[in-house]
Amino acid sequence: MPNDVKIRLLRQEDQYGYYLLPFKPDNPARPAKVAVKRGRQLYVGEAWVDYVDGHWAVELPYTDEEVELIYLE
Repeated sequence: MPNDVKIRLLRQEDQYGYYLLPFKPDNPARPAKVAVKRGRQLYVGEAWVDYVDGHWAVELPYTDEEVELIYLE
């Protein structure tokens, strides 16, 4: 994965957002290890990857239009 990929909000549900991934994850059946940058905030933790509206998306505790995906495993 290229460094610092900007990913956009695909769908919002309450305080969580589903962000469009530019690729299919290796194993979407388990939580992914992720690092995401939102402005000056860095989120490092686990997140679920789901197939949403015909696209692979990662569920994050944000609802911004766009965030930077730094790492996803």
